[in-house]
Amino acid sequence: MSGTVQSPVADHARVVGQYRAVLRRWFWLLGLCMLLGGVSAFAGSKLIHPSYRATTLLVVGQPTTGSDPYTGLLASELLVTTYLNLISQPVVLQRAAAQVGGITAQRLASEVSVKNQAGTPIIELDVDDTSAVRAARLANAIAAAFIGMQQDSSSAALARAVQHVNQQLAQVSAQITTLTAQSDALSATDPNSPHLQVLQQQLAAAAARRDALQTVTSQLTSQAVTATSNVSVFQPATPPAAPNHPRPLLNAVIGAALGLVIAAALIWLLEFFDDHIRTPEQAEELLGLPPLATIGVHPRRALLLGGAPSRKLAMSIRGLVAKVDLAHLGDPPRTIAVASASSGEGRTTVAANLAIALARRGKRVLLMDGDLRKPRQADLPGGKRVWLPRSSYSRLDVRELLDRPADLSTTLSLSQVAYRQLQEALPFPTVRGVPSLFVLPAGPKLPDPSELFRSDRMRHMLEWLVDDPAGGRFDAIVLDSAPADIYPDAALLARWVDATVLVVDATRSSKATVLRAKDALLRAHASITGVVLNRASAPGHDIAVPLPERQNGHTISRSAHRTVPAVPLEQRTDRDASTLRDDG
Repeated sequence: MSGTVQSPVADHARVVGQYRAVLRRWFWLLGLCMLLGGVSAFAGSKLIHPSYRATTLLVVGQPTTGSDPYTGLLASELLVTTYLNLISQPVVLQRAAAQVGGITAQRLASEVSVKNQAGTPIIELDVDDTSAVRAARLANAIAAAFIGMQQDSSSAALARAVQHVNQQLAQVSAQITTLTAQSDALSATDPNSPHLQVLQQQLAAAAARRDALQTVTSQLTSQAVTATSNVSVFQPATPPAAPNHPRPLLNAVIGAALGLVIAAALIWLLEFFDDHIRTPEQAEELLGLPPLATIGVHPRRALLLGGAPSRKLAMSIRGLVAKVDLAHLGDPPRTIAVASASSGEGRTTVAANLAIALARRGKRVLLMDGDLRKPRQADLPGGKRVWLPRSSYSRLDVRELLDRPADLSTTLSLSQVAYRQLQEALPFPTVRGVPSLFVLPAGPKLPDPSELFRSDRMRHMLEWLVDDPAGGRFDAIVLDSAPADIYPDAALLARWVDATVLVVDATRSSKATVLRAKDALLRAHASITGVVLNRASAPGHDIAVPLPERQNGHTISRSAHRTVPAVPLEQRTDRDASTLRDDG
């Protein structure tokens, strides 16, 4: 048997739907983490004292060495690198701190940052301080201190150079005086002496050197007078109007973004380790059963009775009824069991609402509480539980049945004579507001209810209630059941009915328990029509869910391509329960 092939578009839509379902389910966590992150960052920023940043721009000029432009550019870049290291030195910061006052050089060193604007001879000097005015004063003071110290250093170097040249000039002048005296003396005594020519040559060389030193002295003196630093202030610092940090709004946005990242990581972990069935797609993929309805979160035991029931709840239940009918085209089920893996999954409420919806379609419906372990249907309006002691079964008469409504455990324990007596006990209790809905409560607790479901009494009673005019000729019987993963009652009961609906709680049903419950039902040859996903975070998938097919008396799941046998009621015997006898 071949199944439908999912197209890429359908797969994409399914994946998008799953992500949307996860987003809807965890939207509150995303919002909460973003809110906490943003508020925390904003509040923390407000608690921090604001810091203002003032910036002074310095420009380094090319040295006037008379070299070619390329060499001058390389020298300028070398000076920029040197000055970057010198500006933040303690000697400069001490002069600036002394000029401004109220701050030490050590603290100022932690507030100063110097950097070069790449590709330019511009130096950016930044000072961070809690006072905008003081930050600007400190930035300008550091620039002035560095320029002043650089000028002092240049002046001192020039002074040392002039002194050195003057010393050399004095030595050369003394040498010239000595040579002149020697030359004059030799000329007077021996004008033709060869040594005289040597002295005159030395004297000429000394005179030339003296002239050169005098020229250098003049140049150094002129340079010292007109000397200026090759570092100048291009843009002085001004008090900033707004703090540089913290920035509460920016920090709030960053905090919210971090909260979003943390929430996303947390959601991923929760989803990765989540063992629940959250969406109809997950139920279909895991169980191989078609989803019949998706019911959202409603008040506990929310019924379609009186008042103004939830519109979504009413639509979900009507969709469930329609799909159960369509799954059995040509042969609508007259007996429907509602099962779940464990207690507290909403099985009883779904069974009651299903019965109410069927009754409001004009059918005579009997809502039967088949959970003899922990009955709940008797709590419905109009459903009064009656406890009959087992000692009264043998002496049960018509008067006692007329005085007490019938219940399931009493009915299953009756003899054939008591069945005829039970006819006089009809009608069963009705539900207030739905006159065509009758209720058969569970009755007194029994030591081992599974023994009753293993026998043919249940089948006879269902046949009697559906087919025998004395039984009421009910159009449909909806049976509640015990948890299928805990007790064998549900599986034993499901083998006698036309259709079984498996209820899965999206908030508490684990995948393992639901799979065990499904396997238990299949071993009993139950005809599982589909799954009802209860307490889902995003109800409303009913229209988009494909209906199961029906071929040759079998219910076919399109997703898993598996056939679930639908054994006719008259062909089911005690032998079908042989595989379940060890489950009790």
